[in-house]
Amino acid sequence: MVLDASKFIPAEAIEKLPAFDDKCIDLVVTAPPGFAEKGKENKYGTSYSWETFDDYIDYMDKVFTEVYRMLKNQRYCVVMTGDHEMVCSGDREKVKKYPLTAYYTLLLESVGFTYVGEYIWDNCGKRRKSGIKEIPHYPFTVMPKQSCDHILIFKKQEHNTTPIYTRNGLKNWMCDAPECPGRSENGLGKVYTERSILLNDTRRDENIIPLDMLRKWRGNIVKAEKRVKEGNSSGSRRYLPEEVIEMAVRYYSGVGDYVLDPFARKGMTIFTTIALGRHFLCMENDENDLKEFFGKVSRLKNDVEMRLSEKETADR
Repeated sequence: MVLDASKFIPAEAIEKLPAFDDKCIDLVVTAPPGFAEKGKENKYGTSYSWETFDDYIDYMDKVFTEVYRMLKNQRYCVVMTGDHEMVCSGDREKVKKYPLTAYYTLLLESVGFTYVGEYIWDNCGKRRKSGIKEIPHYPFTVMPKQSCDHILIFKKQEHNTTPIYTRNGLKNWMCDAPECPGRSENGLGKVYTERSILLNDTRRDENIIPLDMLRKWRGNIVKAEKRVKEGNSSGSRRYLPEEVIEMAVRYYSGVGDYVLDPFARKGMTIFTTIALGRHFLCMENDENDLKEFFGKVSRLKNDVEMRLSEKETADR
């Protein structure tokens, strides 16, 4: 299927992704759902569930294999995830922790992606109390439950690449693939940094990254504003902040590019990409998230219609 316009598909990504053409996407940014056991969907506030953790990993392997196929060469995939705990067989004394950051790093490398780096997203998790003392959150003490997530950065690098090191220590790559953007007439590839693909024809004013964003994301640990959980507490496992989406979109794509989110949740990727002048291909199958997304779209539509009506009245 040729991707010639923005699309939102209320269905499972694993069912719909195979229909799209190879190398039709410029950037992937997503926060996959965490593992939930069959029969415990209501407890974790999700429609996604699997019989075993191995089934969960196998499912994600199939999704990201399709993601890799659809992503253009020398483009990026940004995945936000974090460790989470599961109560085993309803016994509160038996809690198993799944280090999803490690699992996703290994999984994406196994399907072909190159690991570039990561950010720690310190989302101001709750502080624990010990007697009369309040224990500060990460990084000043042991990391409390769900106090931070990891933003993993991967790159698709087909064909042979030769690492080059600049004087300031930044790693760059010389690409010899024929489809590399900006390939010169004499057959020599251009040099690209790991941080951005905004070179040559995409080096325009509309693609400039704001200075305040560069300052915010210059370190490995990024401080987030404390957020209020909405609905089921497990929603944090499906959380992809607007700031993270904006960083990924501005850093790793240009205006007019196509952004894929196979787990779009409540549609924040859609709203952010539209605001930044990109196209989107987003999918979601979770009933709760779909309900909230379509509700927000309906409210936005009503607001626009009301404003247009008010303007027409004022112009008469």
